Amino acid sequence: MAQALAVLLVDDRDDRTEEIAQLLCAGGFVPVIVRVADPTAAIEALSHGRFDVIICRSGQADPCAQERLPHFVSSAGPVPVIAVAEHIDLEVALRAIRFGLFDWVVAHHLEQRLALTVQRALVSAQALNREREARAELEHSERRYRRLVEAMRDGVVAIDHQGIITFANQAMASMLERPRDELVGMSLSDLVDGRDADVLAERLRSRFERGSTEPATYELRTATGSGQPLTIEITITPLRERRDTLPGGLGIVRNVTLERRRQEELRSIKIGLDNASDAVVVTNAEHRAIYTNPAFERLFGVLEP
Repeated sequence: MAQALAVLLVDDRDDRTEEIAQLLCAGGFVPVIVRVADPTAAIEALSHGRFDVIICRSGQADPCAQERLPHFVSSAGPVPVIAVAEHIDLEVALRAIRFGLFDWVVAHHLEQRLALTVQRALVSAQALNREREARAELEHSERRYRRLVEAMRDGVVAIDHQGIITFANQAMASMLERPRDELVGMSLSDLVDGRDADVLAERLRSRFERGSTEPATYELRTATGSGQPLTIEITITPLRERRDTLPGGLGIVRNVTLERRRQEELRSIKIGLDNASDAVVVTNAEHRAIYTNPAFERLFGVLEP
């Protein structure tokens, strides 16, 4: 079945339009050709219509003279450009291809090569379009993910397989009182105090070498940029790539300094109550005992719950 084809022909001679149409028909296409005389008119046509391919005839007196072709190709956007020339200047050809020209066809080979070159251009354009769509979807997902990560109150860090930080969200930077660009490139172990740093480095190395993908949580001592002590809890989940390798991990970081301080205070209070000579009982709202110290139990015995 013949394939519809919208062609933008850039050629200052209208007597060659019919030749192009016949060659494309012979190659299995149903071409609709819009001819313009020069690149400026071609760019205008592109802004008002949709084309599958651009065929630009190139020669000393033609509108896409070889020295002007690279600039025109760069302005054509995603539409594949095929240049037809009486002869090809290799240097200009390479420069035009670097700018995005799909291919050259020498004029005396048009009958054998034009339709095949157009077919290849269409297949290539479809593949590039799928790639652009996939890239756009990936970029959209990454932007959505970054907005989510930036909105989190917990710190988020990404590390490579050597424990080097490759990303840190603003919450992480604020928690540590350090600029984000200072954190990126640092080793996660460098943020941790003494012995904790050695333990963390060894555990990360071991996990990546074993290929473990299970999350692991560590409690570590560190300090803010101003020198204030900080206790953090970090849960690191290794990330597996399609090649079944572990390029790094994602860490969720919580500041548990106040929580641990309160726990220590409660522990100290309990020790004090346990060693008090006076009898102490603590009850809940229903007046049921939830704690009695040893002095109370010596005087009154152990109360039933």
